[in-house]
Amino acid sequence: MRPDDAWLLDIAIAARKVLKFTHDVTFDEFVADEEKFHAVMYLVQNIGEAATRLSQESKDPVPDIPWQQIAGMRHRLVHDYAKVGPSRVWEVVQSDIPKLLAAVEPHLPDF
Repeated sequence: MRPDDAWLLDIAIAARKVLKFTHDVTFDEFVADEEKFHAVMYLVQNIGEAATRLSQESKDPVPDIPWQQIAGMRHRLVHDYAKVGPSRVWEVVQSDIPKLLAAVEPHLPDF
């Protein structure tokens, strides 16, 4: 497996877990469930880390994905987490993660 294939797979696995953990969950339930909230933040960080390691060659076929913003979100969650409110994380979960997964899945390696 090429390194980029592994990074794409990491992104897809983390995105699927985020969607699984937040399925049928309201924003208030998400914020109240400390374990769920922190698990999702960790997975969003993993997505950002994988995105930073992905080569430009692998990013080019999915130009609709804001790769730089994904990396920036990871950076904020790791280094400036106190300034990232739960509503921003929830927005990423509800809007960005499904789009990212849909865009990445066609480019996943076949096993």
